[in-house]
Order: sequence, then C-alpha cells, then structure tokens
Amino acid sequence: MKKSLLLIVMLSIVITNQTNAQSKVGIKGGLNLSKLTILNEPDNYTSPDMDYRTSFHIGGFWNIPLNEKLFVQPELQYSNKGVKSQGYTTKLPYLVLPVMIGFKPTELLQIEGGVELGYLLKYTAYHNDFDYGIDLGATFSITDEIKAGVRYNLGLNSIYGKEDLQFTDDNGNLIDQLILPHRVLQFSLYYDLIKM
Repeated sequence: MKKSLLLIVMLSIVITNQTNAQSKVGIKGGLNLSKLTILNEPDNYTSPDMDYRTSFHIGGFWNIPLNEKLFVQPELQYSNKGVKSQGYTTKLPYLVLPVMIGFKPTELLQIEGGVELGYLLKYTAYHNDFDYGIDLGATFSITDEIKAGVRYNLGLNSIYGKEDLQFTDDNGNLIDQLILPHRVLQFSLYYDLIKM
C-alpha cells in the first residue's frame, strides 16, 4: 500500500512538472573499465591478480525533470562487464536498467545516484542471472544536446551462485564462500535525440 501511494505521488509530481520542463530522450555509449572484487577472502586463500577489463556500453535514456534542479533518469543499456586475470578474460554481457536521481547544481553540471539492475545475457551454469548495485556519477554539458559523464557502479551481488567457490573442511563442512561482485567505471557520451 505504501509503495503504491509513493508511486502515485512520484507520477503526479512528474506529470505536473512536465508543463514546466522538457523531458529528453537520447542515446548514450562509451567505455567500461570493469573488474571483480573479493569481499571475503579466506585467510588460507591466495586470490589471483585481477585487472580491469576494457569494454563498452551502449543504450538509451529518458531524462524526466521533477523541477529545475532535480530529475529522474531511467536508462536501458547493453553493458559488457567482466575481468582480466592471469592470462584469461571473463566476458559478462548484461542488459542493465539503471534508474538515476539527479541534482543540477549549475546549468552545466549534473550529479546523480541510483540503483542498477542487470540481467546476464550469456552465462554458464555457475553465474548468477541477475545483478544489482548502486551507481554514483556526474555529467557535464558540452553543448545543449551533448554531455560527457563518468559513473561508478558498486555491485552488491556476487556473480557466482551460492554453491560455487565454496571452501570446505576435510569433513565437507562449509567454511566460507567467495563473494565476487562487479566494480565498473563508465565513461559516457550522451546525445539528446528528442525533447518533449
């Protein structure tokens, strides 16, 4: 009930403010630097060196002003994540849905934060299908239609399933399980296609 009421209030704010500010629909794309981080490395385990993997992301966005300073921006992207480690590369292509809430301290600068949900498009049996995390970033307007941005994605879900990467004692009792979420730094260019 509370969620429904909150959704109605948010939609009312958006619809009311549409007469005062223009929504923008556009495309974005750019560079991903992604890696995995071990959150709970056991004492007797030596992890492999993990380096950033260079890849890309591409997609679209809808910038919805709430007032002159605040906006909501849902996006849909193809984002290639993964890691490079000791001679091998793990490629993990995701369909991601970031939903950002932003603040415009000036006409040229936007600061944003939000959540990101992802679905792994190509995976093996031991990878989790779904990913989620927190995004923080900023964009800078180059022209009226073009912006450049940087964003950091802090993954909160391990890419591996519960049964994978487990450590057991000699009797088979579970000691620990590795938790490996994504860490992704994105550099993007945004282009406004439509103003509504």
